[in-house]
Amino acid sequence: MKHFHTWYRKDGGSRSYTWVKNCLQEAGLIKRAKKRGAHRKRRERSPLPGMMIHQDGSTHERVVGHDNCVSFNNIKLQIPADQHRCHYVKVKVTVLRYPDGQLAILHGPRKIATFDKTGQAIKQKKKLVRKSAASASQ
Repeated sequence: MKHFHTWYRKDGGSRSYTWVKNCLQEAGLIKRAKKRGAHRKRRERSPLPGMMIHQDGSTHERVVGHDNCVSFNNIKLQIPADQHRCHYVKVKVTVLRYPDGQLAILHGPRKIATFDKTGQAIKQKKKLVRKSAASASQ
């Protein structure tokens, strides 16, 4: 159908694609498309440019092994203990690859470790804990 509209425009036509399609359907030159059902399957949203995930759009879910490590592209990434858990054995984590080659491991929404291209851990800056107003006045 699109090529008919393209020819029509090249010959100086100024009508819309829909107008051309309706005229061709009324003349019996093209068939009407099958009507879609009212309820369609919803697709998962495709990643947008600039998202901090691997370029192919996948999120690389892994299960942590008994040695508290995750394998990703033949690199073994050891997850350090943190304030939330002492180990992540048998836990599902997500490995993200940033455009600069760095890797990050997430457990749910929380980033638990960052690694360089070679798999060496990058120390994360500790977050400052705010003191409450009562303890600050003492």
